[in-house]
Amino acid sequence: QEPNLCLLVDDDKDDRADRMEIIMHGFDTHDTHHAISAYSADASGAFYLCEGRFLHSQVETPYGPRRMNDGGVWRFDPKSYRLERYSQADYNNPWGVAFNYWEQCHISDASSGENWWGTPVSAKMPYGIELPMIQPFVPKRSRPTSGSEFVASRHFPDAQQGDFMICNSIGFLGISFATPSDDGTGFKGKANGDLLSSTDPNFRPVDLEFAPDGSLYFLDWHNPLIGHMQHNARDPNRDHDHGRIYRITYPSRPLVTPAKVDGASVAELLENLKLPEYRTRYRSRRELREHPASEVLPAVKTWVAALDKNDRAYEHHLCEALWATWAQNQPDLELLKQCLTAQ
Repeated sequence: QEPNLCLLVDDDKDDRADRMEIIMHGFDTHDTHHAISAYSADASGAFYLCEGRFLHSQVETPYGPRRMNDGGVWRFDPKSYRLERYSQADYNNPWGVAFNYWEQCHISDASSGENWWGTPVSAKMPYGIELPMIQPFVPKRSRPTSGSEFVASRHFPDAQQGDFMICNSIGFLGISFATPSDDGTGFKGKANGDLLSSTDPNFRPVDLEFAPDGSLYFLDWHNPLIGHMQHNARDPNRDHDHGRIYRITYPSRPLVTPAKVDGASVAELLENLKLPEYRTRYRSRRELREHPASEVLPAVKTWVAALDKNDRAYEHHLCEALWATWAQNQPDLELLKQCLTAQ
């Protein structure tokens, strides 16, 4: 709720907020559809917030003011209350942050419809200096885009695993696939068909996420008017009532048995980190962060010692272990050395 970053707290666990806390203040508001949006957490629990062009934010933090000019991506660590500029590049309106199997960050630009690997555009630059953009890692289909996700669900076809999905809400109205692959020190991708499309001109897919059972949910904003320049903000044709949530399943494949996350022990949560479903690992990490370091760190060492070194995913399991210690603000240096020398 710009200019604030707010936390809605559910004290009585009824899935309704009982109070609101202002976490930080100073995010610019004068072009509200570019305001902080599309929150995604990395493996440490820090949140990435996208902010579009034409905004000039100055946010007060316990470590001094932090500034963003003309579009970029913030990273906020709720444990330390540190806010930093993760990326300030030649964006129009970044809206979507997705992490692949190896936690590589990928950023989508709604206005241009382009998508980038995050690392090359995350170099620390002086305030107001933008990094030039690199080659997009997947081909542009149309614009604008909103919401992205990598396929990581055993319920979906094997051929789609690792594909990048992106929502489009003007021109092409639907969700498309692109297959990324390594390209030297970066990534490249090719179009791989569409998940779905619609001829309904009000169909506006804007976000998507895999559920614990491996099915895919996506949000349809469903609105005849979406422009902020072409139409009055209070135009009566703006629809505030008919948004939709869809669930997609693949009939010929069984759903995934949901892993235990809520109420799971630390040992059970660590075992969940072996699963191929990214969103299961994402939610298990979230639950692990609720446990004290005094429980998590020794458990990680025990878990790593018991891993099968012949497992094809062994090195990824090591990364998950490292990230679990990072989330406790105590990254394990021995694990870090192992990961840095991995194949």
